[in-house]
Amino acid sequence: MSRSPLFLLLAFVIAVAPARADPPDLTPPATDADAATWVTFSDNLVEALHTTDNLGLQTSALQHVAAYGDRVDVSAAKFDIVRLYRDHSDTRVRMAALAALAQMDDGWVADFLLRSARFEKDEHLARLTLHAAQAVAARRG
Repeated sequence: MSRSPLFLLLAFVIAVAPARADPPDLTPPATDADAATWVTFSDNLVEALHTTDNLGLQTSALQHVAAYGDRVDVSAAKFDIVRLYRDHSDTRVRMAALAALAQMDDGWVADFLLRSARFEKDEHLARLTLHAAQAVAARRG
């Protein structure tokens, strides 16, 4: 029996193609949802922020953190958010990361933002970073 080259190629591609998991569900829960639902949503946001190969998913997660910061806990992904803020070449992504960091109630984040504002080359982003650092510090008391 001779197998066609197309069949062999298809079998090879299927065998070596990585299994692709579905992206996490980033649909925000209803405002009156219970705490367990918000914990699940927070876990999905953390998973999305850990994803390094899908910028759209990360950006969407950043927007949700900025919008629902008082209800979600993404402290497990704070270094992923910091990396986006610090290293990304697109200012819009950096601003989304800054908005997400500004929602976090974390002393390390407040200190990081305060230090970053001094060394930021973009004046507009430096001012926003300073305001975000002051807002986080004020919430912490």
